[in-house]
Amino acid sequence: MAFKYKFHQDRVLQPSVQEILQKVFTEVLGSTVAFSTVLDEALEIGNETPSPAEIQTNVETPPDAPEEKSPAENDVDAILKMFGGKVVS
Repeated sequence: MAFKYKFHQDRVLQPSVQEILQKVFTEVLGSTVAFSTVLDEALEIGNETPSPAEIQTNVETPPDAPEEKSPAENDVDAILKMFGGKVVS
């Protein structure tokens, strides 16, 4: 996860927040996920939540999978928007 501001990075690194993120990632992706954070002061922060196509993951989706977002995916989008973050690979 990339953050423009150290405050946001520090917040995500707190154990209580990491526990919430792990729960959401597990629910959305169906397995546990290891993640790290980076500070990127040049990161451009958009005012809108990225579309699913803009979020890159290493999970392959079957071609006939429905396009509906689960509540957990909406949570991930909200967290990204709240902290000015983006998914990086």
